[in-house]
Amino acid sequence: MNQLLMRSFWLVVSVCMSASALAQESCAPEPDISSVLKPLPNNSIKKGTASSYPKKSPLRQPKQISTKLYPAKVLKLKGDVILVSRAGQLVNRPLIIGSELLLDDVVETGRQSFVTIVLGSGVISVLPSNAKVALKQASASVARYELLQGSIENRVVKKPNAKRSTFEITVPNGVLGVRGTHFTVEYDLGRGDSGVSVADGVVVVRPVLSCSRSLVVTDNHSARIGPTFNPTSDIQKLLVAPIWTNVRAQRSNDFSFEVSTVEGAVKYVAQVARDAKFLDVVAEQDSPDQGGRVVVPGRDLPDGFYYVRLAALDQRGLRGLTQTYLFLKNTKNITDK
Repeated sequence: MNQLLMRSFWLVVSVCMSASALAQESCAPEPDISSVLKPLPNNSIKKGTASSYPKKSPLRQPKQISTKLYPAKVLKLKGDVILVSRAGQLVNRPLIIGSELLLDDVVETGRQSFVTIVLGSGVISVLPSNAKVALKQASASVARYELLQGSIENRVVKKPNAKRSTFEITVPNGVLGVRGTHFTVEYDLGRGDSGVSVADGVVVVRPVLSCSRSLVVTDNHSARIGPTFNPTSDIQKLLVAPIWTNVRAQRSNDFSFEVSTVEGAVKYVAQVARDAKFLDVVAEQDSPDQGGRVVVPGRDLPDGFYYVRLAALDQRGLRGLTQTYLFLKNTKNITDK
């Protein structure tokens, strides 16, 4: 009799768990965002400014690898960028410009190191310093990057007739799907915090750990991605861009940018690149405090013209709108080279 009761008990538990899994599967469909999604201009990174999901989004490797997505290629690179693993095997091999990246590869950037990756679908992603990402795919035509630490900036070209996401990124608490946009995802491995800042377009954040409603994050907004979603408190407007208050040529090896104070900012960040779209990033630095100066290491950079992009970070660590400036590095008269 006792054995019969125990078998009945475990049968009930099994049924309940299956029902719970089915509820979790269908509790967070992607909302229709066609009314707020707008075409992107050709130059989606502006000077002075900062898909339906498949019913289930498995992280397992698909049976067939789509040639539309992989191999991806390294478009730009600076510093120590490592292919950590391939097909589940540790390799720790340095990457170079032109290196091919395959499905399930894991890429990591070191200190003051940057890499720009382009997929066969045209999605361009930039990993700044101390970032780590695994290259996955959600379906035969939709790439998915799993952000393991740090941040990643993405430019996804709008496809006019797209009815499903054309690109996805996962963080521990959410799956971010887009049909065309320019956005940055942050994940602090130490704190376990993650979030998204959207400069152009729309990002839909679907929860993976709860039945909260999906977050629809439109341009000029950011969102915290926690265990549960609350659109009222989790979505906020991006902070305004700080202004470089004393624009001038840089005559020392390190770059110094004096910035205006932004209400709500806890830090400021400056990123230096060789191009106005910031696909070829060469240096970056956060300010150590709320002071109005950011010093960016530039000793290994030759004299010439560069672009700097300034942004304020809010209390959640999410960056706001950006302001871009062109400047000249000219160290001909200094003696500490």
